[in-house]
Amino acid sequence: MYYVWRSVRNYRHKKSQLAALTSKPSSSHLYSGVKASQTIEFVVPTITLKCTEPSFSVTEESDSDCLMQFPYNPLNRKRNSNIQINENEISKSLYEELPAKPEDRPEINFVLHYSFVRQQLLVTLLSARNLWQKRNHVNPMAKVVLLPEKNPKFITKVQKNTANPVFNELFIFQAIRNTLDDRVLKITVYNADSFSRRHVIGRTLFPLKTADIHSRISKDIMTEDISCLLINSRPSGELLLSLAYDTNSSTLTLGTLKVRNIFDKEIETIYMKIVLFDKRKRIRSRKTINRKVESEIEFNDTFHVNATKEALNDVIISIAVYGKSHTYVNKHLLGRTHVGQSCPSPQGRQHWTEMCANLTDPINQWHIFS
Repeated sequence: MYYVWRSVRNYRHKKSQLAALTSKPSSSHLYSGVKASQTIEFVVPTITLKCTEPSFSVTEESDSDCLMQFPYNPLNRKRNSNIQINENEISKSLYEELPAKPEDRPEINFVLHYSFVRQQLLVTLLSARNLWQKRNHVNPMAKVVLLPEKNPKFITKVQKNTANPVFNELFIFQAIRNTLDDRVLKITVYNADSFSRRHVIGRTLFPLKTADIHSRISKDIMTEDISCLLINSRPSGELLLSLAYDTNSSTLTLGTLKVRNIFDKEIETIYMKIVLFDKRKRIRSRKTINRKVESEIEFNDTFHVNATKEALNDVIISIAVYGKSHTYVNKHLLGRTHVGQSCPSPQGRQHWTEMCANLTDPINQWHIFS
């Protein structure tokens, strides 16, 4: 009985908060659902704050509706404006500047050995590191090919649950000396899922002449460890959004127009979920109808938010794209983006700034999934 009482109490408390933030409908008609072409009204309270906006961090790996997490900082609780610090009185010798941490980018490591007598290229695939992980789970494997010929091709064993696999496998290619100038080593790293499907993590192309293996050599060539960056040649998914603000009616209009570059062959239909945040609080969320996956999927849905011009500084809108398929038990997050003056996405902040600078016409912009 205690758990039932607590659930009812939490439900009533959340309902009272939502009623305080949104306006009551003018008519007594109750809507059982919202269509994509129907106007959705959001009422954002206007509160003038004298302090600056707090910083926040975003967790992109989560499929939940939570947009941001705000760490508690007791130093920001009260600020004393009477305290002034003179930078000339600070001894800079007491503070050492830490070196910038390099970005962890995916890499593949290998060693090349060309036998001049046998005219063979020996490729020792050592390891990879910093591989892209999806939901902290990756089973990497690699395929090695010596272009321009597509055969033979060699595939390594699957390494379970690691983003830094160690292969230590040797592959031998027949390579005539006169053709070495045009030979390129191609290494592709895949992620093998539980259904034995392979998804490309990244690939690299390494011309042999870069390692002084060319048609003019007269002895065996043995290289040291070679590290190459893995590049995913497939572009990320993109979403075309439209932003407009009407000063006369104090209405913010978000248009979800198109989606493109959805390369997952298992996805059959996609839909969007739009979540409105005001002052770090989740206010409302809406979903579009399912659309069939094509080369360029058109949505052409609009969503309206009633907010004063001063309240726009506290508004952030999250747009997440989900896919559905008969092979997926649950929904599959394809990517998300945000728009707002203080949103975590740089492209979302730029789009918002352009909208505020031009309040007469809608501003369209492509957003890359994050």
